[in-house]
Amino acid sequence: MKRTLTLIATLLMAVPAAHAAELKLPSIFSDHMVLQSAKPVPVWGWAAAGEKVAVEFAGQSKNAVADGHGKWMVKLNALEASATSRELIVKSLTRSSSLKIADVIVGEVWAGGGHSSADETDRG
Repeated sequence: MKRTLTLIATLLMAVPAAHAAELKLPSIFSDHMVLQSAKPVPVWGWAAAGEKVAVEFAGQSKNAVADGHGKWMVKLNALEASATSRELIVKSLTRSSSLKIADVIVGEVWAGGGHSSADETDRG
């Protein structure tokens, strides 16, 4: 019984560790995205602590090492606007793991927010 409990406890502790070691990007990085032109572009994510990560896009390759919490970030050099579809590749240099983001273009990125005042004018 004691051996079984030890085995179960060991497996339960290994599951979160294995999940945390997975090479991941935030959901903002996805197929069909647009990267900002004319400014350095940050690319970040998570991996196992100490894992070496490379990011490749448009002829650039930048490397980083995940910190003690598994966070990493690189900054791509400023990119020229281009409607040419390319792949953004993130790969581990420590183990065989990679992520590919397809159909990435470079241009102006705008974010909007707020509310419409049309409803207020209708109230008269």
